[in-house]
Amino acid sequence: MREPTTARSEKDTAGLEVALELVTRAPRVGGEIKLRMTVHNPTQARRSFCTYHTPFEGLLNDIFSVSASKGDVPYHGPMVKRAPPGPKDYIQLAPGESRQATVDLAEGYEIPSGGFAVSYRGSQISGLPFSGPVSLSVKP
Repeated sequence: MREPTTARSEKDTAGLEVALELVTRAPRVGGEIKLRMTVHNPTQARRSFCTYHTPFEGLLNDIFSVSASKGDVPYHGPMVKRAPPGPKDYIQLAPGESRQATVDLAEGYEIPSGGFAVSYRGSQISGLPFSGPVSLSVKP
């Protein structure tokens, strides 16, 4: 009789760096607010991360912290559940390589006018660390 197999993690995220950048110039309430996430491998070894809970799969979960002096902006987008990740759900980065993905923050967060700090919330699923915050000002 065969032994059951278990999904093996293909993450090796040690040393990966995550940064956010605002792409949309002069965002407005109700308009697009595009953010670009860059994952960089500054190490001397090949690294990989899971695309689940990252902009590399789109905005399918509450993956950002959006905060202002008035409080946090709640997430209103989809909350997708998936099967365990397979090999196609991982991105490999060679030493020194970077990958970027762009997502529209307005697809999951109803951003009012004002100033905000946005950070990527790293997760155990992706294996990626938190990003530093990026500031944005949304006009009415």
